[in-house]
Amino acid sequence: MPLFKYIARSQTGEKVEGAIGAPDRRAALLQIERLGQVPVSVAEAGLASEAPAPSPGRKWFKLERRSSRAPRMKLKEVLLLTREMSDLLASGMTLGDGLHTLSRRKTGKAQDQLVAELRDEIIQGTSLS
Repeated sequence: MPLFKYIARSQTGEKVEGAIGAPDRRAALLQIERLGQVPVSVAEAGLASEAPAPSPGRKWFKLERRSSRAPRMKLKEVLLLTREMSDLLASGMTLGDGLHTLSRRKTGKAQDQLVAELRDEIIQGTSLS
């Protein structure tokens, strides 16, 4: 049975990290919710015997620009992106699913790469706080 690493929030808002065995990601999400926690991210870690050790010294996600000529997001784009993310979270979507939804949308703007990188970092377990 696959092992899923997850990050969730308890009913008091505390960050909870753990691993859970489940046949698929959806089942893992349901098990986490049954524990009374709100899943933030869930990622398959392999089989229980293959679970990778967390990387030591992992820092907060990096959003620095790749080059000085890299495009920047305009204020309107930032506001629209945060509003859309807020709506997705308010509808009950997890942070990982919301970022995945926004990353699938191709606008051809700077935010496409930013959202995809942010999604990847969150799914890998990097803290947003």
